[in-house]
Parts: sequence; structure tokens; C-alpha cells
Amino acid sequence: DLTDEFIEGVRAKLPELPHEKAARYAEAYGLSAYDARHLVEHRATAAFFDEAMAQAAGDAARLAKPLANLVINDATGYVNTHDGSDGAPSGFDGVFARLTPARALELVGLVAEDAISSKQAKEVFAAVIADDADPAAIVEARGMRQVSDTGAIEAVVDEVLAANPDKVEQYRGGKTGLIGFFVGQCMKAMKGQGNPKV
Repeated sequence: DLTDEFIEGVRAKLPELPHEKAARYAEAYGLSAYDARHLVEHRATAAFFDEAMAQAAGDAARLAKPLANLVINDATGYVNTHDGSDGAPSGFDGVFARLTPARALELVGLVAEDAISSKQAKEVFAAVIADDADPAAIVEARGMRQVSDTGAIEAVVDEVLAANPDKVEQYRGGKTGLIGFFVGQCMKAMKGQGNPKV
């Protein structure tokens, strides 16, 4: 007969099971059940996420969701589309050897502080894997840092409005869909570096 004591002793030595880990992610970081499930699908993604959250320390709760998205969408997408035949890294081990937890946190941090857009983050992710380089270095080298200085952006907005008086009149007349046109013209004038939210 196995005693309750023996059974509890064995249970205490078991590693955290995937469903337990998923429940912990949802509870500790506010992740959806869907995101938590996807993170624990592969031992490598769960281990990577755990290590990144440990490194994030006080920022863990704030960065958990964007980090989960990076792992689930970008890293998993990369693994599913690259088999290593072109000399690029393959598998989660190959990807995570270049996208370290520290680099992943740096990348989601750049987006969180509006230094780059989420669209630019995809380009930076690809460069991190291809060049084995740090996200901030890639952003600087490629001149990608977004301008969030309201003064600089307002000057460009004024120029765009002055150059398109007909569109301004149409907008004032109720064609509010033109806001996309104005944002696009400002982004073009700022070579994609203006923060569209501002």
C-alpha cells in the first residue's frame, strides 16, 4: 500500500505540469487562457517566457502580454516558416539563441515606450534573428526611432494642412475619413518616424 505521505512526497517532486503553468501565467500576469495555453505548448517557449519574466522583475506584469505576443506570433511564426535550409537559425533553440530573454524584453520595451511602432518591431525582430544584434542597436543603426516630440510633429502637421487646403475643407465639411490621409502625409514627410498616435 502506498501511504498518503509517500504520494504527497512524489507529487512535491514533480515538475510544474503544462496546465498548472498556464494557470499560473493567467493568474500572475493576467494573460488570456489562449495566450497561456500557447506559451506552454512547447517546453522551449515556456522556459523562455519564464526566464524573461524573471529578468523583467518589477516590469513583468506590464511586459507580460507584449512578450507573450512576441513569443506566440513572431517567434513561433518564424520557427514555422524557417527550416534552416538558408543558413538562418531554425527551431526554437536557434531563434532563442539570438532572441535572448534580455533582447526580447528590450524589444517589447521599445514599443511600450513608443520609441518604435509595433509594425517596426516586426522588422527589428527579423533583424535580431538575421544579424544576431541587440534591438536598440538595430533601431539606432536604421534610424527607426519614432519622433514623439509634439513641437516637431505639429510643425509637420501645419505644413501638411497648408499644402492641402481642399482636403482640409472637405474634412471640415464632414469627410472625417480624411484623417487617414493627413496622418499618412505626415508620416511620409517624417519618413515614417513620426509617432502616429501623437
